[in-house]
Amino acid sequence: EWLDLQGIYSHMAMVDEEPHPLNDIQVDRFVTLLEQLSAAGVRPRWQHIGNTTGLTHYPRTHFNLLRVGCGIVGVKPLASDPFPTYLRRSLTWKVQLANC
Repeated sequence: EWLDLQGIYSHMAMVDEEPHPLNDIQVDRFVTLLEQLSAAGVRPRWQHIGNTTGLTHYPRTHFNLLRVGCGIVGVKPLASDPFPTYLRRSLTWKVQLANC
């Protein structure tokens, strides 16, 4: 036991521009890395690559964790889609306009 790796992740660079060929390439490389680590006896408990857009549009990014960053504050994963009904916004933006 030379390495106690608790978690591993990557950031999907182009997932917000689905479909993009780099998405599949990046997930394939992540899976290959996990397989290589496992063959060497290293099995990270936490594995994640998906963000909010991955959660809503790209199931291949679903490992055992997801980073729901923009979705948690109410930002739509893709501008062209409605906000997912199964997510709950954690904040609301409100402003008061004044006529000066």
